Amino acid sequence: MRTAFIFIFVMITIITIALIWYFNRKKILVIGDSLSCPFELPKKDGWVYKISKKLGWNWVVCNDSKNGRTAEEYEPKKGNYDIVIIELGGNDMLNNGYKCLPKLKQKLTSIVRFYQETGARILLLGIVVPPEKDMIKAENMYKQISINEGTNLVPLFMNNIGSNFLEDKIHPTSTGHDILAKNVWKELRKMTTTNSSYINCANTRS
Repeated sequence: MRTAFIFIFVMITIITIALIWYFNRKKILVIGDSLSCPFELPKKDGWVYKISKKLGWNWVVCNDSKNGRTAEEYEPKKGNYDIVIIELGGNDMLNNGYKCLPKLKQKLTSIVRFYQETGARILLLGIVVPPEKDMIKAENMYKQISINEGTNLVPLFMNNIGSNFLEDKIHPTSTGHDILAKNVWKELRKMTTTNSSYINCANTRS
């Protein structure tokens, strides 16, 4: 009888500790497109998953990324997130050229403000697309949003990726995602402590 009581007490204690841990984990939401899914690669080869392995046990990463997503189409949804990483804008520029920058800036700003109002800190990832002569315009747009809204920023998300692209010359290889993870981690580590959980939220959020 005493042994059974001790066993039940130990199990209740373990379950209680597990529940406390589960409900007190800090959460990171990644909002992105095919650069963050990742496109035509296993989830474990993407930069988001690689980042999740660098984080502490008390962090969980929710990847809400979708192929082809534009900033214009994205509708924020309320949630309890400590950090929101925004990787959007590339498809808007590819589809509409740099003439879309004023509208894109307005949309990205509205997304940033939405999540800031929920209490989240924001990490904005700067995206540039060809032609090269216009890339500085996009880079400056992301910098301006970051300054105006008080966010953290990776100015050039795809910096130093070199030739590490798939055959389409747009989406990174697994090695390319290693570089993306390194670029993001330089800024994200300032916002976190350092192995975490990874959740694919793309099927439950849009």
